[in-house]
Amino acid sequence: MSPKTHYPSLEVVGQNSIRPSKEAPAFVPSMFTDVSISDGQHTLIIDAKCYGRIFSMNYGREILSSSHIRQIYYYATHTGPGNNVSAMLIYAGTSEQSLNDFWDDNGYQLGCKTLCLNTEFAEIAAELDSVIINAFGYVKKR
Repeated sequence: MSPKTHYPSLEVVGQNSIRPSKEAPAFVPSMFTDVSISDGQHTLIIDAKCYGRIFSMNYGREILSSSHIRQIYYYATHTGPGNNVSAMLIYAGTSEQSLNDFWDDNGYQLGCKTLCLNTEFAEIAAELDSVIINAFGYVKKR
């Protein structure tokens, strides 16, 4: 069952083009989201990542990639106002800690989540359902 039929009230778009402003120089590229989900009022942008390590070390502490954070922030700010757009990173789970964190960044809700792919599909589906519920509240499933 496709995501569109799983949640028929949501519009799901893969690889949505995010363009810079018209004033940007020609060398500034368009960027493409992995998945955008919308209920007509709110849009959730998801960028999926699969790396051996999620964190890097910076002055003795583990941090996420700043380029990944800037990427989802760019997507969010170029899609609409903060009260209508959120963006998140979903990382394929590794042996590192599990993540499910969200924060406000200049009015935009940003987040990161790990998704363990080494488990039963029902558990993976439940985790993805929780992403939808967190972004849109209750949404009727087919």
